[in-house]
Amino acid sequence: MSLESAKEFTKRLMTDKAFRDKFSSIPDLAARKSAVAAAGYSFTKEEMHEALQHAQKPGELSDAELEGVAGGGASSTISAVTSVVSAITAAL
Repeated sequence: MSLESAKEFTKRLMTDKAFRDKFSSIPDLAARKSAVAAAGYSFTKEEMHEALQHAQKPGELSDAELEGVAGGGASSTISAVTSVVSAITAAL
């Protein structure tokens, strides 16, 4: 498990709406945990929380990443990501 994996997962949630929507729609804990592993990510609950804190710091996203979240507004994207992360960490 790794913090880097959690950061990559968080970054993808921030910039890939389809990926975020996929995880938002998973109904149960076991399925969420399996989906994270199937997507190639491995992290602990603590690593995920740290990655989310890192992603919420101003200036931490590149221009391309900011462009990816700008469509729906950064605040709504971070809110959606936080919701998905909460659901996923409940499964860990």
